[in-house]
Amino acid sequence: MINIPPWLAGVAIGTFIAWLFDEEKEMLDCSKEITNFYNSEVALPEAMKSEMRARRNTNRERLKSGLGEDDPTPIGMWSQGSYAMHTMIQAEDNNFDIDDGVYFKKEDLADAYGIEKSPYDAKKKMVRDAVNHHGLKEEPEIKDNCVRVKYEKGYHVDIPVYRTVNFGKDNEYYELASANGWRKSDPRAVTQWFNDTVSELSPDSTNGQQMRRIVRLLKDMVKTNTGAHEKDAERIFDFKTRRRRI
Repeated sequence: MINIPPWLAGVAIGTFIAWLFDEEKEMLDCSKEITNFYNSEVALPEAMKSEMRARRNTNRERLKSGLGEDDPTPIGMWSQGSYAMHTMIQAEDNNFDIDDGVYFKKEDLADAYGIEKSPYDAKKKMVRDAVNHHGLKEEPEIKDNCVRVKYEKGYHVDIPVYRTVNFGKDNEYYELASANGWRKSDPRAVTQWFNDTVSELSPDSTNGQQMRRIVRLLKDMVKTNTGAHEKDAERIFDFKTRRRRI
């Protein structure tokens, strides 16, 4: 095998790119094609987002009304993940979700003797049973890190359960009811970091802002149901002919 020095490979690549674009003498502006592709094939339609938001709100009301007299009252519910970060993308068969976490005080997730509820009990005996409604086609499913409510159109609402440790104090933190016990987790901090970073780094304020558009395009390129990487790269357009290949 011939070992090619990195500098020589770089020169070769640069020469090839210069030759590739030599015919047109200028860099091609494909922003219109990318924007059209993004709006039609990647970004989630507003109608679908509104419908999912309505389902989320219904589950919130169902959870509050479904908790028994002996169950604790949540201190709040907060969306997380791609929905909260506004980076959801279209998926085959509408296989996407909203993550909507419910938070309780740690001391409230215990019985009269001070024995703490296990993560499974918190998910099954409280949250799953509370949102289990006769109008649902399938019974809500207990997953490793959440309770999942499925809908006929393909999407679902995931409800992670958290307990708040040291509620209201400076050293307050959160633990997720996971398959491996109560695990420290703070998705709201991650969401805040991402949204702040988008505002800081994006040069525009339209169409979701540039950083979100890039994240969505990258997610679309790597999602598992799009085939080989080479075909993924060809889905947007052909740089020489500007022809869409979708």
